[in-house]
Amino acid sequence: MKRTGKILLLGLLGVMALWGCEKEDQEERYHRYYLDGEQTKVMAESYEPEAADAKGLAAEFLDTLSVSPDEEGEPLLAEGVKVNSMELSDQVLNLDLNGAYLKMDPSREILARAGIVRTFTQITDISAVTITVNGAVLKNDDGTAVGRMTQETFVENSGKQINDYKYISMDLYFSDETGEKLKSENRALYYSSNVPLERVVVEQLIKGPQESGLLATIPPETKVLGVSVSDQICYVNLDGAFEQDLAQVQPETVVYSIVNTLTTVCDVKQVQISVNGDTKVTFRDTLELDQFFEKNPKLMEGS
Repeated sequence: MKRTGKILLLGLLGVMALWGCEKEDQEERYHRYYLDGEQTKVMAESYEPEAADAKGLAAEFLDTLSVSPDEEGEPLLAEGVKVNSMELSDQVLNLDLNGAYLKMDPSREILARAGIVRTFTQITDISAVTITVNGAVLKNDDGTAVGRMTQETFVENSGKQINDYKYISMDLYFSDETGEKLKSENRALYYSSNVPLERVVVEQLIKGPQESGLLATIPPETKVLGVSVSDQICYVNLDGAFEQDLAQVQPETVVYSIVNTLTTVCDVKQVQISVNGDTKVTFRDTLELDQFFEKNPKLMEGS
């Protein structure tokens, strides 16, 4: 009987522990976002909503955009900014704001935009957010339409704080369908000022192409162990997954997708690639990585 009692007690403790973990996970599932007092970061605080369905959650989170839970913080939307309407269709939420939104300081507006996207895309049935102002398309400083924004639109540091963002439109080089040539894909995004641009570039290459007719050059399981720059030489350290064979894509195409992209987008003239910190690697038994690679225009499509 004592043994049974111990088993029952352990079972009960296990259930309680599991329930505690589930409760903790549930509490951490949602956050509300606001700006710090200096309006240089987006802060996150755990939030337990009352609503359960997507539309109810969206309506509830809408109210949080104009409120800061921190007395020293600032709400995402500045005073005077109002929401004209909110519409959810095909997992895309559109917020139409009044003209006061465009009067916000540009740096604050970018942070507000990031916070708004984070706020609504944490809801399961919302994958993207669009913003219009009095029915007109929101535009970037260069005049291009902002369009749909997802969590992938904003590349940030690993902490809970979202810092100042920089906007970039860059050409990433992936493989063409032959696996022997490089073809560019333009990608526009915002990235945290705390993240080196060179790292952002490599991580975007790992995510692969978004356009048809292009092949990924780096296995998606690849982890970035480190990226640094010294004297215009970019040192890229990847884990062992980088060496996995990708069908159709030649080893030279893989390496120069990294090299040509970095030397095009960043202030870099040469690139050295290492695997788990080791440069003395014969990549796929073909290409020695123990060297400084320079841009190779001959591999670009059309050359």
